[in-house]
Amino acid sequence: MKIVILIGILCCSFNGYCQKDSIPKFETSGEQEDYWAKKTFQAGEKMKYEKYNGVVKKVNATTYKYGSQVINVSGTEAIKQLFSLGFIYPSLIASPSDHIASSPNKEHSLNDTFRADTFYVGNFEELKFLEESPKMKRFTCWVQWKGGLANPLVFLFELESESADKTGNWKDFIKGASLTFFKQGWVII
Repeated sequence: MKIVILIGILCCSFNGYCQKDSIPKFETSGEQEDYWAKKTFQAGEKMKYEKYNGVVKKVNATTYKYGSQVINVSGTEAIKQLFSLGFIYPSLIASPSDHIASSPNKEHSLNDTFRADTFYVGNFEELKFLEESPKMKRFTCWVQWKGGLANPLVFLFELESESADKTGNWKDFIKGASLTFFKQGWVII
């Protein structure tokens, strides 16, 4: 009996020790996702990602083809420019580290987890509360792929543009933009 009580006390002590008060209590899932996004951007390293170096074929209003791979995009015309101009493309989603501009690894092979030919991207949200200047835009989006998980994954990305100004004109912003952060976040349940 003493052993059971001792184990119970140790478990309670260990549980209390592991749970730190530094993680706030969330009233909504939106608050929790904002917290995760902030932590992801804080912990991430900024890099310059390569644009797609092949031909991007616009199949229809929502579909873009990159070689044999396809992305279906649900978003505004401004968001769709990220795909038509090659900022975001299938092999980047599958293996972001292969597309860092200064990376010696240039194989661009798909990770087995993401072996897919069709991606579905949508639910874009600009995270204005995390943008530190008019020269930066941060976003989340949901990604699913044919034959992948039942639930979408959240990806976080950041664009920076030296040609941006305080007016927030998208055309000016996108002219000099580069993708400086791209990371998988969490699974939507």
